[in-house]
Amino acid sequence: MIRVARPGGRVVVSESRWGLVAPDLDQDVTDRILGRLASETQQAEWLGYRLPAMFEQAGLTDVQTVSADYTASERDELWRFTHLRAAVTDAVRAGAVAEEEGTAWPAQLDELIERGEAFVVVLILHVTGTKTPD
Repeated sequence: MIRVARPGGRVVVSESRWGLVAPDLDQDVTDRILGRLASETQQAEWLGYRLPAMFEQAGLTDVQTVSADYTASERDELWRFTHLRAAVTDAVRAGAVAEEEGTAWPAQLDELIERGEAFVVVLILHVTGTKTPD
């Protein structure tokens, strides 16, 4: 990105991380399903926290961060944003959850969403930096 930015141009990277908040959902099944989305290492090593240092190490100046958060609490939006349906299918296919669990878990999550007892919180981090003049 730096290579193609003009001198004095801005480089911007946005990174997001989300978490499912559903205290009454079966935690064991939830962990097995969410584990299909990313490994523990991938989940623990969020790139967003390292971006400002990476920008500075790459020679960008005036590095700034802006964070925002968003809550997805509508059923269709939550399912679309998280790709949880694909994770459930993958978890069943891989044997991480039983077929019955793969059917019951989404239904239970839908019920909790409808009652306002489940949602997804999204943290978005925008990092900007300026390419120094050549």
